[in-house]
Amino acid sequence: MPLTSILAAAAVAVSMPSEVHIAYGDEVSEMVVAWASSVPEKDGYVRFAKQNGSQPPASCSSFQLAPQASQLAMNTSADRTTYLYHTVLGGLDPSSTYYYCVGFTEDVLTDPVPFKTRSSSPESTRVMIFGDTGNNHYWSTGTVPTIRKEVENGTVTAVVHTGDFAYYAKDNDGKQGDIHAQEISNLTGSGMVPFMAVPGNAEVFCYRPPGIPLWAQCMEDYQMRFIMPGYEKTHSLWSSFDLGYAHYVLLDSEALLWCGASQSQADQLVFLKNDLEAAQKRRADIPWIFAVVHRPLYSSYNSTGEQLAMRDGFAELLEEYKVDIVFSGHVHSYERTYPVTGNYTITSNATVDEQPNNHYRNPKYPVHVITGAAGNGESIDKFGTYDWTFSAFKSIDIGYSR
Repeated sequence: MPLTSILAAAAVAVSMPSEVHIAYGDEVSEMVVAWASSVPEKDGYVRFAKQNGSQPPASCSSFQLAPQASQLAMNTSADRTTYLYHTVLGGLDPSSTYYYCVGFTEDVLTDPVPFKTRSSSPESTRVMIFGDTGNNHYWSTGTVPTIRKEVENGTVTAVVHTGDFAYYAKDNDGKQGDIHAQEISNLTGSGMVPFMAVPGNAEVFCYRPPGIPLWAQCMEDYQMRFIMPGYEKTHSLWSSFDLGYAHYVLLDSEALLWCGASQSQADQLVFLKNDLEAAQKRRADIPWIFAVVHRPLYSSYNSTGEQLAMRDGFAELLEEYKVDIVFSGHVHSYERTYPVTGNYTITSNATVDEQPNNHYRNPKYPVHVITGAAGNGESIDKFGTYDWTFSAFKSIDIGYSR
């Protein structure tokens, strides 16, 4: 065999998908499968099959072939490209276990990976929520193995990330984004549970050749890697989904802050109002509404001006439609507030909904949970000495919420 043929055969043999992860689709009957490659494979394939009884289905070669995957080419430098693939598995039965395999030919695929579909009616769920992960000792040796163990034990329904995956996706010609996307695959059991996310400021990145400025809302790395519900309309910047007894609405804090993003924020607020109106009408069946946004609306950490911008952008709608909990990151620590409303400055307090024994039944305002201490590569954000009346609990320990 000529040397060129040997090299070509070797390239095919070692070209296997990386960064494999899944996400909920637009419908309860859908699951999105996404993965990456460092070389431009012509095609991407997924095979999947439902488990019947207690035994997993046979080998991947007998699985149903999913629709041809879409390919996106992301330039991370002048001479480096990452190739990203995704496809939607449709027609899935509710509350069922499926297995899927991923590859670049119909027959050479990864080992089968299981996942469970959502229920067609509300049921109890267990969700991991955290943000500001980065890629360092705390994250890779502490948080990832702990979460993965829970995932593999079957106790996790889904993972929700509040933004800032890698510090920063653009570093090392975009390789940092690749590294952390693989860590996300690792912590979800190589794609056993859905990974749902919002963008943070560390995701603001796309490569532009010299002479072409970096435009506001430049989220190509995030948008191409993570396919959220409604992707065709919002490109994963904001989205929503139902899971168990809760409706989750995922928001983009960066649309409020980056120059020239006013139209993006206007579009987002239209989406948010329509989404919350629909969720409110279904509260008899799905009583909880959770919002997820990277930057917090309230925090004891000293970033008051930024928090004011977040409240100006989102608080009115979140309070009008009685959102129960707002999950955020950005601040590298943990904090939970009382139900709270109002714009405040460094010299005044917000209004707190006080009820006996700190037990809340249908509070007037949302509770805010900042869970940005999953192990970022910068540092823990220590709180000041001032005790804000809205703050119920604070911690600077590394960890995640569930």
